Amino acid sequence: MTAWGAMTDIILIALKEHGPMTRAEIQQFLGPSQTCTGKTVGHLNRPHAKTPKRIYVLAWVMDAEGCRRYPRAVYALGDKPDKPKPKSNRKLNRQRSVANLAARARGVSVFHQGLTVLEMRRAAESGTTPTLFGG
Repeated sequence: MTAWGAMTDIILIALKEHGPMTRAEIQQFLGPSQTCTGKTVGHLNRPHAKTPKRIYVLAWVMDAEGCRRYPRAVYALGDKPDKPKPKSNRKLNRQRSVANLAARARGVSVFHQGLTVLEMRRAAESGTTPTLFGG
């Protein structure tokens, strides 16, 4: 456990040394034992009675490895206005969903019923046909 205020200092130093980062990148920088990253980042992103806002949303990115696809804020040092969150594009989301369903349906077989969703995803990402026995 870190001392009170140390997490804030570490996050500010990380942003100063490494430039703009997402919350997940800050978490990776701090290590897996630090669980209050989100709370501290949220606190730094709002002005308070004694301190101004110390970080702001510079941009939004849609990629985060191993995570769901949605906009993630990229934070930078400063007291500038936050960039507004982009609106979702329903048409593109629907096209992506239909493409994923079609890709999953191509490999449908009675033998695939024993596979987990994770095994199906891995096979779809690698472009191979999933097998029940790992062959």
